[in-house]
Amino acid sequence: MDGGNNVYIIGTAGHVDHGKTKLIEALTGINTDVLPEEKQRGLTIDLGFAHFTGKNGEIIGVVDVPGHERFIRNMVAGAWSLDCALLVVAANEGWMRQSHDHALVLSYLKIPRVIVVVTKADLAPREEAEQTRADAVTRCESLGSWKPQSIVVSAGTDANVEALKRLIMQVLSEQTSSAQGTTVSPGFLFVDRVFSVKGMGNVVTGSLRGGSLSRDQKVQVLPQDIEARVRGIQAYFKDTESVAAGSRVALNLRLDPSTKLSRGCCVAAAGTGFIAVTEFVAKLSLLRLHHAQEEGHENGSSRIRNGMEVEIAAGTGHYRARIFILLNRSLARFVAVEPIPLRWDQPVLLIQQGGSGIICGGTVIWFDHANREVRHRLSDLYRDGAAVADSRGELELLVRGYAPKSADIGKPGDNHFIAIDAWIFVEDRLKTWERTIVKRLEAINGANVHQLQNGIDLELEPLRAVCLSLVKKGAISEKKSLFFAGTSNPELKLSPFTAKLLKDLRASNTLGLEPSKMKIAGARKELRNLTKMGLAVSFEGALFYSAETYRLLAKKILDGLRTGSTFTIAYAKDKTSLSRKYIIPLLNKMETDGYVRRREDVREVMKQV
Repeated sequence: MDGGNNVYIIGTAGHVDHGKTKLIEALTGINTDVLPEEKQRGLTIDLGFAHFTGKNGEIIGVVDVPGHERFIRNMVAGAWSLDCALLVVAANEGWMRQSHDHALVLSYLKIPRVIVVVTKADLAPREEAEQTRADAVTRCESLGSWKPQSIVVSAGTDANVEALKRLIMQVLSEQTSSAQGTTVSPGFLFVDRVFSVKGMGNVVTGSLRGGSLSRDQKVQVLPQDIEARVRGIQAYFKDTESVAAGSRVALNLRLDPSTKLSRGCCVAAAGTGFIAVTEFVAKLSLLRLHHAQEEGHENGSSRIRNGMEVEIAAGTGHYRARIFILLNRSLARFVAVEPIPLRWDQPVLLIQQGGSGIICGGTVIWFDHANREVRHRLSDLYRDGAAVADSRGELELLVRGYAPKSADIGKPGDNHFIAIDAWIFVEDRLKTWERTIVKRLEAINGANVHQLQNGIDLELEPLRAVCLSLVKKGAISEKKSLFFAGTSNPELKLSPFTAKLLKDLRASNTLGLEPSKMKIAGARKELRNLTKMGLAVSFEGALFYSAETYRLLAKKILDGLRTGSTFTIAYAKDKTSLSRKYIIPLLNKMETDGYVRRREDVREVMKQV
């Protein structure tokens, strides 16, 4: 399958014995209960898989999940990858405990679309089925961000099954192109089954997300963190050279035979951002549960205790971890017993350790160890509960104050960000580091980057970049890889008010700043101070230019003129595009500085800028 047609993955959710497996069989002609125990007991225990084809050639993979609360982990393993979930509620029984819990799982895992499917319509009066449908939609809306479509069907009589197919295709057509699998970004999957084929070796199955995979492509297997090669691919029982996101796939992996693969492993192409970590920080999602009291549910937040052990469901895997609250139970740090394959912004689910109770959901925002300063900064950033970054790179920049230019930062050109060599810095943090470096060098007789790093929360390379930048600005000097307190750059000692005034002066360009027109107390005094420091130029106290603008204009006028030659005011106006209001004060200042000398109606060049 080359991905020419759109491919999607849908799945069931809902209470045990509400007809999920029977519904899938009616949709696809495939009975997904394949285990002997499932057939004997008539109860879905593990994940089941089927598919059907839409009228325009769309391939719809279907994942069946168990409804019994004892198998909630298997349900989560099947639900993580869905483009759309069919929340199944029996017409003759109505909304029940696992209806509620499965809807919670779908919400916490950020499943984008939900269709409420009322089944067993042949076992209840029409009025009762409609009442069940309306109630289920209301409850579903209260637990997630969806406005679900709904339908009443009977798998036993096939009533409305074709209408359900049309509804599924309608809902899926609203998905974004990335959810449809048309993206060319790197692909990944969480393994849900592992088996060996004689003569082929390891085969894993899963739902492909993110982007495409191709035969002979190199992939990373996590949490083992080993490289493998895709030897072969099957999608829906057909061999294929490549496969698109949204497909149910089987991958034959070429890797070390001693590698132990299991459900929960992640197979990811380069660039997906997955890493295996034992510590991470997540933003928690604590839904205020409607109908909680009458159904015996408690708000997830009431179950969370600092230091308690929980089970983390991520992808198809489940891991034990301890939780440490950072911010009013809306931000938490997790320390896991074993490595977990995760990437930034990935949804995870917290389940009661040793039980089946759903505690809450979370979104991964930070990887690896979070020291005290990182925890404080994260808490400050997320204090209002809103999302603060569009990527992992942008969040690291906001937290650490710096990040490599190669990081996935949305708007590196923002006024609050400053680029230096291969790094991007948050402006206010950079100014603090610059002042610290200058102050430290003023107290000691030279230091290398390693010595300066002690007590400065900057890695070695960004610190070196800042030091070299200070050298270029004249704030410090360098000799034989040692940095010294050189001629101080006066800008590093400006007050915030004066620094802002200098920034405005530079931004004003050739218009300059006129204190008489500025309604800012103290502006004239600080402009005079900037003039004394050589950062500004005063034209008789009435008009101020930045020193850079003044030198640039003077250079424009004098370029191409020899010492002793003369020029007119009209010539100067033409070279600078300045009006007489500005050109006369400029020429007078140039005369004061010895660049020109007035001779009647012309100026004589005395020296170059």
